Amino acid sequence: MEFKLSKGPWNPLFSGNFSGHNTEILFNSDGFILSLIYDEQKGKKAGVLIQVFKIFSATGNVDEFIETLPKNSLGFTVHSKEDEEETTNKFFFLFSNVSYAVHKEETIEKELKEQFDGIQSTSKIVHDVSKSYDISINEFSSLESKQKQVFFSMPLIGLILYPALKEKGLDVPEEKKGVFVGEVFLGKTQEGKLLKEPLPLFAKTLIFSHSELERLHAGNILIEGTLLSGVNAIILDSKNDFAGLEFPSKSITDLHEFNISLEPIGFPVKKLFSSNSKISLSEITPEVLIESFNFPKNEMATILLKTIKESKPSSTSELIAALNRLDAGDAFTDFHKRKLIRTLLLIEFIYPDFFGKPAFTSSELLTPWKNFLGKTTIFDTSKYDKRQSNLMFNHLLNVLDSSLNSNQLKASIIVPDTKKVFPKDKKSKFYEHAMETLANLSNKGLGFILLADNPRDVNPDLIEQISSKITIISEIQAAVEIKGSKQYRIQFRPCISQLK
Repeated sequence: MEFKLSKGPWNPLFSGNFSGHNTEILFNSDGFILSLIYDEQKGKKAGVLIQVFKIFSATGNVDEFIETLPKNSLGFTVHSKEDEEETTNKFFFLFSNVSYAVHKEETIEKELKEQFDGIQSTSKIVHDVSKSYDISINEFSSLESKQKQVFFSMPLIGLILYPALKEKGLDVPEEKKGVFVGEVFLGKTQEGKLLKEPLPLFAKTLIFSHSELERLHAGNILIEGTLLSGVNAIILDSKNDFAGLEFPSKSITDLHEFNISLEPIGFPVKKLFSSNSKISLSEITPEVLIESFNFPKNEMATILLKTIKESKPSSTSELIAALNRLDAGDAFTDFHKRKLIRTLLLIEFIYPDFFGKPAFTSSELLTPWKNFLGKTTIFDTSKYDKRQSNLMFNHLLNVLDSSLNSNQLKASIIVPDTKKVFPKDKKSKFYEHAMETLANLSNKGLGFILLADNPRDVNPDLIEQISSKITIISEIQAAVEIKGSKQYRIQFRPCISQLK
């Protein structure tokens, strides 16, 4: 931070690129942590996302006390062992809402003052309320260095500060029970060791099992790892398979018995149903549109595609209006115009409210939730026929292709029924475009997670693109194959969100 900020001096915990944004994480001696994520335009800083945290430690009945704290707070209990002596440390921190400030010293300072004042006011309430409980609240600044190091080594804090922990040289054990940004916590090896893998290894994954529940369990694990890493999920769901992502798992006992410290959590989910998920005609690949409705490949098709390209209509009514404005000629007579318009009216009759202004934008699909948590967009395709499903997928891929351009994973598409979407030996303009676009998007920041009953049912062109394959062997075992690397067997961990 090039500006001199209040409550300094500020010491760096982390400075670098985080999820494609230049980021700084700073701390001061009073137990404040400042997160700054810069908005850059044309290579210059235009603004900054700001969030302030204040850390406390506590002794006594912390669990009951935390229930009384404000909404923007989080508590942790850490058990550690040093020189054969077990110790328990309890922490919690208050945090502000995320705010945006133009990259000017006075505007940043004004925003910080509001956030500091808000947290200080809440801190006073916390101290006052604590007097009614059997608890002692300690400012972070009063802690010994060992206690501070315990705080910074906590897994959930690692979601934000893990790069800083490594950079500062603090002790970060290889086998933590939490999960860090950019990792997928899969489960246990055959030897019982907790297993985490880098998320990019599973950017293009196929999951096979004859059991639908086992496929969904494995898929849910990968989606949770994706979301915890700040990467968005886009699900084409025809059977409501992943609706449970929105809710915390009720199987707390299973998580504890698995010996992991992950807590149940529900993720941000936006559901788009057929009634509110229109697609734009101008965003559909021309050859796919012609093929889908069996338009004859003649002058009428040429005029149709030219009109779509020039007028960029969203709906069939807008396209009809654009065609009515065309002057008839030798090649495109009034007869041809009326015939084309009748066809479009028939399409509108069969698929009312399907074409129009989309209910989603690329920004909504690709921008993560606050605090680096990914969010999920579920497209409910249960009421779509095959033609609608193909056109929706084509539209979605085109929207992403025009928006994505990152060397980091930004989002993953999840297809629970791969056999239905990409059947074996199927050749068409839709499949040719989908294969080509998926391959292109995999180099621009899009991943995919595909579920299928049997690899023999999946289009071989798609299988060539995968980087990892998970085959469910039994209820408790799965074989993992990573292209050009290792193969091993694992037992998947319980889900932290609800499974179907």
